[in-house]
Amino acid sequence: MVRSTRWGLVFVTLSFAGPAVAGPTLGEVIKAGMRGDVAFLKEVCSGARPADPPMKTRACQEVDKQAARATASNESCDGVVERYRATKTDSVLAVEQFGKSLARCGQSDVVFEEVATWGLANEGWKILEAIDDAQVAAGGLSAAFGKYLGAHKGAQLMGTQKPAVAFSNATQWLSSRKHAEHCQALAAALVGAPPAMRMASLTYFSETKCGDAAPIGLEALASDDANNRAWGCRLLGDVGTASLSARLEALAARDPYFVERQALGADGRVHVTRDYQVRTACEEGVTRLKARGK
Repeated sequence: MVRSTRWGLVFVTLSFAGPAVAGPTLGEVIKAGMRGDVAFLKEVCSGARPADPPMKTRACQEVDKQAARATASNESCDGVVERYRATKTDSVLAVEQFGKSLARCGQSDVVFEEVATWGLANEGWKILEAIDDAQVAAGGLSAAFGKYLGAHKGAQLMGTQKPAVAFSNATQWLSSRKHAEHCQALAAALVGAPPAMRMASLTYFSETKCGDAAPIGLEALASDDANNRAWGCRLLGDVGTASLSARLEALAARDPYFVERQALGADGRVHVTRDYQVRTACEEGVTRLKARGK
């Protein structure tokens, strides 16, 4: 467009953005998922019903959820383990629903040893949380884990595929859902288990203040891993006896591990400090141990 002024001609270019695509809102898509309106969701997902790209993506996700739920609810227990192992999927929802079917069918071994190892670092224990919340296993998933511990001990614990990953995800699930009732059984099952697995239990035992795990805490004090030594002091500070105070005090005074930290001081210079994390954990452990008077 050309417009004249007293100084000459000025060229003005006007551009118009296209109108937003009329379509369902996020709330409408979510409500469709809640009421199981698969036909509506498929129309949005496929583009048959106009929708903004984010709404199409969410509708497609809801379609996947509905399909997974239908599969789980109709899943026969006959051959369910074989079907799970034969299914190659990158969908956490599909694995989650298979896990619920396996738990419902009494296949807790597969849930804890295989399903719990699926995906990346945090996905396995999130799947266990979802199975636990669904209450599909007889007596709940926690009860199923108790039975599992009764039948699997030492080197047999958590199977042979990825036992360390399975165990880590299982203990994270137990901690997140506050299942402290497995303290004694888990401590007993870990006798004879690989050292890495025994050390991976420290967080759960410390959070649940599990007295039966005191031998594992004592073992951790001699670990080459500074994180294990710190958790050992935390655990023993909560469940140990006064006879252990000398061991904790020795680490509190002389543990060599430290992290250097740099900070700009008020004088404009960079100051370096050493953070002795194991010493701090052991000092706190000694304080708690003495306060308990045990």
